[in-house]
Amino acid sequence: MSKRSRQRRENPAAGASTVPTAAAATAPVLAPGHTYGSVTDKISAIVLTRGTTRSWWIGLGISLFFVNVLMVGVTYLIATGIGI
Repeated sequence: MSKRSRQRRENPAAGASTVPTAAAATAPVLAPGHTYGSVTDKISAIVLTRGTTRSWWIGLGISLFFVNVLMVGVTYLIATGIGI
């Protein structure tokens, strides 16, 4: 087994450069033709243009029911004590 393969097995990052290259440092973040505003508009349109479905409201109602059950249980526990 060579020294280099033994070194990589013990430390997989051995020999890997952690300093970014000049090309990586100057790479554009946005594709040509896009601005930060256009990217924001595209992402927010997913949430802001779709309506709320019936199944979402049903799920919200079920979850609120269980939150109320939790509140009743905690209130009962505080009112009566744990029984010790």
